[in-house]
Amino acid sequence: MDWAYAQGMIDGLSTSLAGMHQASERLHDVANSIAQGNSLQPAETSDAKDLQGVPSSSIPPVAATVSPSPDPSQQWVDLMTTELAFKASAMATRSLIETSQDLMEALR
Repeated sequence: MDWAYAQGMIDGLSTSLAGMHQASERLHDVANSIAQGNSLQPAETSDAKDLQGVPSSSIPPVAATVSPSPDPSQQWVDLMTTELAFKASAMATRSLIETSQDLMEALR
């Protein structure tokens, strides 16, 4: 097995899981903002903390841009956009896992 390929798979999984984590944090913030009826506050954790361990050479995780708007309709749009970012990262994770399973099957 080519170790560079394996490292690339690990880097990809790390990146996609970081994207899922980042989107889940954003979903929490947006949902809390909607429930409280106020404008969106910045996340308590920094992006740098969320992405620890992700190699700088890897593709950054899918992230939704959220506007700090007090408008409820914009907050719902932000919620749906963030949900799509989570799903995109989850699909990337699934694809990488399936590919690694196929590789392991081929090597047996």
